[in-house]
Amino acid sequence: VSLQVGLQRPDTPITDRPPGAPVRAGGTAATDPETMAASRRDGAGGEGERFPDTATGLWTIHNRRYNLTSFLDAHPGGRFALELARGRNCTELFESYHSLAGERPRAMLAAYYVEDAARGDHDYAETFSWASTPFYDALKARVRAHFRGRSHKATPAMWLHHVVMVALVVLCYPSLLRGNWLALLVVSVAYFLGPAAMLHDGSHFSLSKWAWLNRVCAYVGSAHSSVYMWDHQHTIAHHSYTGLHGCDPDLYHFTIGARSKIPLPGIGAVGLPGFRPSPSLRPLPTRLGRHAWLLGWLTRALLTTFGPSVLEEVLMYAPCFPFGGSSYLGIIALRRHSRARLAAHFAGRAVVVFLGVVLPFAALAMAPPLSLTSLAKAFAFGVLPFAVNGMYYYAVSQVSHIQEACFASTADEGHPLVNNEWAIHQVQHTVDYGITDALTKHMSVGLNNQAVHHLFPQVAWVHYDALAPILERTCREFGVTYRHHRGFAEAFFHHMLFLKRVNESDVYAAPKRRMMSQATLKFLGEVARPAAAAPPTAATGDAGSSHR
Repeated sequence: VSLQVGLQRPDTPITDRPPGAPVRAGGTAATDPETMAASRRDGAGGEGERFPDTATGLWTIHNRRYNLTSFLDAHPGGRFALELARGRNCTELFESYHSLAGERPRAMLAAYYVEDAARGDHDYAETFSWASTPFYDALKARVRAHFRGRSHKATPAMWLHHVVMVALVVLCYPSLLRGNWLALLVVSVAYFLGPAAMLHDGSHFSLSKWAWLNRVCAYVGSAHSSVYMWDHQHTIAHHSYTGLHGCDPDLYHFTIGARSKIPLPGIGAVGLPGFRPSPSLRPLPTRLGRHAWLLGWLTRALLTTFGPSVLEEVLMYAPCFPFGGSSYLGIIALRRHSRARLAAHFAGRAVVVFLGVVLPFAALAMAPPLSLTSLAKAFAFGVLPFAVNGMYYYAVSQVSHIQEACFASTADEGHPLVNNEWAIHQVQHTVDYGITDALTKHMSVGLNNQAVHHLFPQVAWVHYDALAPILERTCREFGVTYRHHRGFAEAFFHHMLFLKRVNESDVYAAPKRRMMSQATLKFLGEVARPAAAAPPTAATGDAGSSHR
């Protein structure tokens, strides 16, 4: 999907403005299709309005604009699924979520057609090649044949899995508040395997054919992440532009603040602990030593849940954030919400922090007798639930997307024009593990089969091990390399080996073109600062300077 990336001024030259950069017409909102189309074509307006036009906007699919307003309540996947894509180029979302529906959805679009988007328009995108998709077409036909006469949604056994995990969280939480270490471990892991997985699956509409049930299940797991941010960061951005710099927010969670300047006595100015997940991100400062990335890795892995769920949400609305709550990390524009809806949103995040951090700490800190040991334990129980959950989530998910093979073609992709089938791109930017192992499937809630998940997000993870051989056979026939490890241990070893190579060297394979504005690049630390000028030399009398 051509995301609302970059957030640049509408008068930015076409060569610099990324496809999908949100531009909304100034003045009153247009309500008829002709006015809406004209406002998009002209790109009028100032930079004060940076949200996608989710109230009256059009849907752009294969660079053709449609007005689906009258179809919102009739959409089989629910009204919300369409509202999430409104005001955006949603080609990749449309194709992946209708991958099992045949040609009917595409045929229905004709009745809602308004006009074509022109090259250079904010909703025009040509990141991937959709003119001919023989690989994806063959794969879709085989997966449709697999599900003929059966449901691709959650099975009774999968529902039982979720019910058991939710019950474990609810039943063990009181024991956690009393300081039981086993309860802390059970709650942390069971929450990921149950409620957090329900957030993930419900947001992908894969649990049930009933849209309302998917939405309810997503909110059950909202301690893992707010549904509002998850919809943008994961469902839209990560799934549409997996591994693409400037488009996939998952590449930047681990470097935010790592290039900041925090003075430490005897050491100098250092940034927050972090690590590079890709050679196409600028090298981090190494003032603390060559192996400092290990501290950054441990810190960020433990914060994999709490960071995006709480810290990044606060950051995006903080005065220091340059985009004023209009986008996720400056990468994807957020849907507009009223002040009341935003207040409810942050009230929900406050409840999450209270139940997950404050209450466990307070329950143990105030329990007699008060001592340094009891305070230390209280601190541990206030921190560890999110930390254990975050480490588990990092381990089963990031080992698939942060591998050397996932970035092997980055330097040659010439962003933002990948010129490849989107489905092939998804396979190339994923390295799975234990793809047919039932235990691995359940302990990772299907994240061991990321390639299948990305190509068919509406399919419940309980079916992935059956679809993996179909994907592997199709890849073999079309000459597409489908990489997977025998198990988690092997995948994790290669993941860490890749991180060591990237973070202990200055290798920097800068993308030929990033889909970001300068403001976003500066915020994420991807703009090199000039080095301090050297003193004038006797030979030249000129001050030298260098740039990384």
